[in-house]
Amino acid sequence: MNVAQESYQELPPPEALRSYVSCFWTTSAPACAVPMTRRVLPDGCIDFIFDFSPGKTPEGKVVGTMTRPLIFQATGAVHLVAVRFRPGGAAPFLGFAALDVTDLHCELPEAWRTLQVTDRLCDEPTLAGKIRLLESSLLEHFAVASP
Repeated sequence: MNVAQESYQELPPPEALRSYVSCFWTTSAPACAVPMTRRVLPDGCIDFIFDFSPGKTPEGKVVGTMTRPLIFQATGAVHLVAVRFRPGGAAPFLGFAALDVTDLHCELPEAWRTLQVTDRLCDEPTLAGKIRLLESSLLEHFAVASP
């Protein structure tokens, strides 16, 4: 795969979320004959990752805090949009103990599935729109979350 065809971008959160969110990020890459392999190192953060890769059913996942590197491998096209929480910052948005997802990939919390965030993101055609929708979903959820 030609590395120049890959795209990775980090975007800062709005002021109201900076205590909780490290960044919003997106990555995309075209399909390739040779598997794209990336090593992701532990950073103490939890991510909500939304996968809109062509040929796959759109899905949202929680990636828990990692205690060891993760090897990510793909041959198909990749299109991900995500929010990376600061260490400890995901707690108000999870609805369960962060410890419960250490080294796991799991479904989004029930509140996020009920809001149909993945479907709403899928319907948004632009990256800027997807990020704005994620920001507003986080702010909306934060406003009603228990401390």
